[in-house]
Amino acid sequence: MSSTIKDDKTEKESSSLLIKFLSLLLVGMISTTFAEMWLGFVFIMPNTVMLFLFMIPFYGLHVIFYYNLALYFRRTSFVALYWWGTLFGLVEAWVTTMVYYGYVNVIGHHGEYFGIAIYEYFANVFFWHPMNSFILTLMTIQILFYPKFVSEESKITETKLADTFVYNTKRNRWFWIIYAIYAGGMITSCTYGFEFQLLFYYSTFYLLILVIYFVLRKKFAETGLSPLHVLRMSKKGLYMLGAFLGLVYILSFLTEIGGKPIYNPLAFLIIFLTYVWCIYLVKKSKYSSIPEQSNSVTRANNVKSKDIKPISVRMLLLILVAPLIISLMLRVVPILAWIWGVISVELTMVFGIILLGVVSYKTLMHK
Repeated sequence: MSSTIKDDKTEKESSSLLIKFLSLLLVGMISTTFAEMWLGFVFIMPNTVMLFLFMIPFYGLHVIFYYNLALYFRRTSFVALYWWGTLFGLVEAWVTTMVYYGYVNVIGHHGEYFGIAIYEYFANVFFWHPMNSFILTLMTIQILFYPKFVSEESKITETKLADTFVYNTKRNRWFWIIYAIYAGGMITSCTYGFEFQLLFYYSTFYLLILVIYFVLRKKFAETGLSPLHVLRMSKKGLYMLGAFLGLVYILSFLTEIGGKPIYNPLAFLIIFLTYVWCIYLVKKSKYSSIPEQSNSVTRANNVKSKDIKPISVRMLLLILVAPLIISLMLRVVPILAWIWGVISVELTMVFGIILLGVVSYKTLMHK
């Protein structure tokens, strides 16, 4: 009998590890979709498959690290998550060194000032990574596994992103649609002439996401959890993951894996001050009164019942593939594809500057 109990325990542990692995894989793939596939550069690289194998765990671990930090420090509002996302975005100063060099000789590169590539600094650190790599990923997981986040009895959610762009309101539907159209322009600007690579890799990646999603949905139907629930970390786990990511940053910088950085003391000072500013505003952002180990954040009582329904999974899955469809349609009229590609690229820096200003103001004005 003891042997049977031991076998059952081993089976449960292996099943739990499989669920955690698939959950991390799904989170990483969704983050990679928003961060890299919606950008398009990954499709024109000669080693696309190897890049994906590196990017998926890299993005997945970052999302989980900053998500757990947000819960641990009880800073889970949209504004707070934006600042966690900017810390995520500063990976461009260490691994890719993109904030020093930028995308040279391509649309959107506006030169360097004080050793900082001005476009890439505002676009990547203050918009692309906070929104695409981090916040959109969390919102997508909430929508895909929505019943696991909301209790019909107490109307509670894991994070307050549900109050932002998760619920099925007219504003939220337009947000996702417009964002997908914008992403279609971004993909077009980077992949013109690489239609086969774009169609093959995007379709394959998307199908893999669907397979993993349906496998996890079946698994979670038995446990009542979601990917972000099972990827919650202990304090010790956070320290270990933080140390690992820090080591990756340092080794990447020293080995110049992303290109030789410009050793400009003023540039390093700007990056350091950016860290200080973002961490300060994380601390300044609204404090959630939930217990740190709680799996939920109580929603405001004034939410109308009609707002409880989330964006449908079907609509979200369509939105994930919409930029590919839009990008291919734009190519029918080359001049239109070029114009919208340029506009989308330039808008990325504009969005970064606007978000930095608006969210800074909202955070500082919070009492």
